[in-house]
Amino acid sequence: MRWILCCLLGILNSQAFANNFVKGEGHFYQHNGDSYQFIKEQLIYESVKSIVSKEIEQLGLNKEKFWEKYESKLNKKFENSIKIFRPCKNS
Repeated sequence: MRWILCCLLGILNSQAFANNFVKGEGHFYQHNGDSYQFIKEQLIYESVKSIVSKEIEQLGLNKEKFWEKYESKLNKKFENSIKIFRPCKNS
């Protein structure tokens, strides 16, 4: 009896959980030579970014400002790594 009750509660909870899903959408323009893996990763990134943007807007926040700060902090964090790969300028 408990098993049936647990299954019934699980089904009801999963249906309620399914109503809370947010769909993301991603767009990517492929260039010649792009691998399928790279294209897939870019589409997933854009989809996740879309979902995060929707959730930010739902909270009443500014998504443009969020992504601007995100990019800024990401660039600062990897600034040293970027310098390593830049060619040295001879003076």
